[in-house]
Amino acid sequence: MDIRFKGASLQHYERTLNTAVSQEDTLETIVPDALPDVAELLLTDGQSLIRGKDIHRSGVSVSGLSELNVLYRAEDGSIARLPVDIPFETEISFNVPDDASKIAASVRLTGGEARILNSRKLLLRAEVCITLSVWSPVTLRWAEEATAEGCSVEIKTQQGIFRPVCAVEEKTFTVEDKLTLPAGKPQAAALLYSRAALQPEEAEQVGHKLVARGIAEVTALYRTGSDELASVDFRLPWSAFLELPEAGGELSWELVTALTGCSGELTEDGAFSFTVGGVVQAAIRSERELSWIADAYGTDCAFSPVFETAELDGETETELRTESVSLRLDSMERARSIVSLSICCGRPRAEKENLRISVSAKALCLTEDGSLEALAARGECLCPGSGSMPEVFVGDVSAAIVPGGVELRCPLSFRQTRCRRSRLHFLSGAEVAEAGEKEKGPNVILLRTCEGDSVWSLGKKKGIACASIRSYNQLAEGEEPAPGSLLLLAR
Repeated sequence: MDIRFKGASLQHYERTLNTAVSQEDTLETIVPDALPDVAELLLTDGQSLIRGKDIHRSGVSVSGLSELNVLYRAEDGSIARLPVDIPFETEISFNVPDDASKIAASVRLTGGEARILNSRKLLLRAEVCITLSVWSPVTLRWAEEATAEGCSVEIKTQQGIFRPVCAVEEKTFTVEDKLTLPAGKPQAAALLYSRAALQPEEAEQVGHKLVARGIAEVTALYRTGSDELASVDFRLPWSAFLELPEAGGELSWELVTALTGCSGELTEDGAFSFTVGGVVQAAIRSERELSWIADAYGTDCAFSPVFETAELDGETETELRTESVSLRLDSMERARSIVSLSICCGRPRAEKENLRISVSAKALCLTEDGSLEALAARGECLCPGSGSMPEVFVGDVSAAIVPGGVELRCPLSFRQTRCRRSRLHFLSGAEVAEAGEKEKGPNVILLRTCEGDSVWSLGKKKGIACASIRSYNQLAEGEEPAPGSLLLLAR
C-alpha cells in the first residue's frame, strides 16, 4: 500500500515590510569667508537624494543626502545663497527573513529650516520621508497530483490564477538637456540653485525589457541682469530600461522612483544646462495558473492527510488618485509677484482606513515696495490607506495674489498598488494505514441532506467514493444534491 505525490513549487517574492518613516537631522554650519554676514533669512529650499540601501539580519537601512539652499539678506542689503549638504541614514529594526531580500525605496524632503545663531553661524534642520518595501524570496511547495497503489483515495483539486512577484529589478538613469528661458522670462545673469522631482508616467514591455518613462520637473532660481530674483520651471523627459525575467505568464509591475542627483549651470549664451539622475525600482509580477490538491480522503484505508495554508497575490491594481489642498499664505505687505514657490508633503500617518499627509508651502514674494518677504503655510490631505504606501507627487500649483497674502491650490497625486490576497489550503503530505485498520461502517446508508451538503462533503464524512454517490443517485458530474433530498450511500 503506497501513495505517491507529484510535487510542484513556486519561487517568488513576498512583501515582508511596507512602511514610511521620517528622519530628522540637524547641522551647525559656518558661513564661508567668501560670503557676507547673515542679517535676515529669506528661504530654505532643497531636495533629498538617495545614496544607498542595505539589508542585514537585524534590519534595513537607507542613506542619502539632503541638499539645502539657504537664501538670506546680508547686512549690506544684498541677497546671498548658502548651500549646505546634510547626510542622513535611517535604520529600521526588522527581522529579515532572508539575506537575498531586496529593498525598493524612495526619499523626499518634507521640511527644511534654518535658524540664525549669529551672523556667521546657522543651525539647519532637514526632515526626510523614506518610503520602502522589503521583498523576501519564498519557495512554496505543494502536492499537485497523487497516485495510490493498494488503496483507494479520493482527490479534490483546485485551480487558480495568481500574480506573485517573480523578480525585483532596478536601473539608474541620467538625463541631460540644455534649455532656454521661455518667452516673457527675464534673462538670467547667474543660476542660484536648482531642484528636481521625478514623476513616472508609463511603462511598457518591449521584448525582454521593461521601458519606464516619466518627467523630471526641474525648478531653477536665478538672478536676472537687473539683479532681481526669478524662477523658472522645466520638464525633462526621462526613460530607463529594466531587465524582465523569462516568465511564462503575462507580466505586470509596481514602480518606485528616487532622485539621485540634480545639478545645473548657466551657459555662456544664457541658457540652462541640467543633469538629473534617478533610479527606477520595479517589483515584477508574472501571471501563473496553479493547480493543487485541496482535499483528500481514503475510502478503504485509514488516510491521514497533512495540510498547509499559504497566501499568494491575486488581482492587482495601480490606482492614481488626485486630491486638492487649498492653502493661504498670510503676508504683512501686499505682494506684487511670487519669486519662488515650493510644496512639501510629509510622511503618511495611518488614520482608520485613510492616510493623513501634511502639506507645507513656502513662497518668496516681491512686495509692492520692492522688498522680499518669505511666506509659509501648512495644511493636510487624506488619501485611502489600503494597499502599498503611496508615492506622492505634486502637480501644477495654482497661485493667486490676494489682499493680505497668497492663495494656493495644490493638486496632489497618490500612486498606490492594491493587491487582492488569496488563501491556499493545500495537501503537503499524508500517512496511509492498512485497509484493515480503517473502521468499517454500514455498507448502505439512506441519508437526508442538509443545507451545505455536497457530494464531496458526504463522501468524505462517510468514506465513500464520490463516483459511487453520483452513480447510485443519478447525479451528473458537477451536480449537487438539493437540501432535504434523500441520498443512497453505498460502499
